[in-house]
Amino acid sequence: MRKIITISTRHCSCNKLRNLILSSPLADEKLWVLGPVPALAPKRGGRWRWQILLQHPSRVRLQHIINGTLALINTIPDSRKVKWVLDVDPIEG
Repeated sequence: MRKIITISTRHCSCNKLRNLILSSPLADEKLWVLGPVPALAPKRGGRWRWQILLQHPSRVRLQHIINGTLALINTIPDSRKVKWVLDVDPIEG
């Protein structure tokens, strides 16, 4: 079973984040990255919302990738002005 993580934001920094994730030494050939794609409710409060979906067969490996991703977010200019939401296993309810 593939483990899923969704990273949501209201900013176009998603493209920068996707590129950082894919170029990270933590990424491997089993990491699947979808997006950025519009969120389920793409516009809210007059702002566009975006998502990046990460999947990996190993929950432990995905956790390492996410920890590295959280550090990468801080390297994006204006990242503190952006609301980032991390949802682990977004399909489980």
